[in-house]
Amino acid sequence: MSKPSQRRTGRGRAEEELTRLVSEARLLEGLSDSLRDMVMRAQAYLAELRTAGSTLENLAGQEGVEVLVPIGAGSLVKASIKDADKVIVSLGADVAVEVDVEKAKEIIGNRLAEAQKALQDYVARLREVERALSAYRERIRSLLEERGLAGGPEERSK
Repeated sequence: MSKPSQRRTGRGRAEEELTRLVSEARLLEGLSDSLRDMVMRAQAYLAELRTAGSTLENLAGQEGVEVLVPIGAGSLVKASIKDADKVIVSLGADVAVEVDVEKAKEIIGNRLAEAQKALQDYVARLREVERALSAYRERIRSLLEERGLAGGPEERSK
């Protein structure tokens, strides 16, 4: 008589584990999505910093050179460089400062190093989350197979 209740208890534990694993896997999927977004944002920021650095390298001492200045919404305006020895650099929180080109390159270089480090951290964390998620999915698949629920309708009908 104790065997049926033990089976239910075993099934109950498996059900609880399955429910917990599915819930945790969903959380990991959300974290994975967030980390992927952070990786993409960091990559875009790195590209922007590289462009800024390259522009500073090419414009230094180039007064009078005509350039295209983005004004938003994919629109550009032609302008001439008046003073290529000074650069206005954003410090954040709607604060900017005028510095010489070398100081601007230094600031951008520091930001580039920080962004690269952040990107590496995001990628490492994403790999950890994806490994954990893979392990969760494998355990979920195993529990479903034990219950005869694994695979799609095609596999169950075989």
